[in-house]
Amino acid sequence: MIMKHTYSNIQEALNFNQIEFDDLLQIVDIEAAKDEKVFEKWFNFDYTLNESEEAFLQEILEDNFLLVDTYSEEELKAKVIVPILNKVRFKGKNV
Repeated sequence: MIMKHTYSNIQEALNFNQIEFDDLLQIVDIEAAKDEKVFEKWFNFDYTLNESEEAFLQEILEDNFLLVDTYSEEELKAKVIVPILNKVRFKGKNV
């Protein structure tokens, strides 16, 4: 993800995975969630995995569980997180 911002009238492109948190704080207004209630709806959402979803997650687990602690951040994203995100379809009027 590339972020562009203007800093001292100079526009520069920043690669999101290479930016330091302190730099990010200077660019955007980030505030820590001080109340866990903002996540309550997400964490308490009533959802049951169907068989194919469960099989998909089980396959990712079986393929990676012995090596996951050796993965770099990029490998973890590529082998575990990206396949899960690719399963999500962001279609619909409420998304």
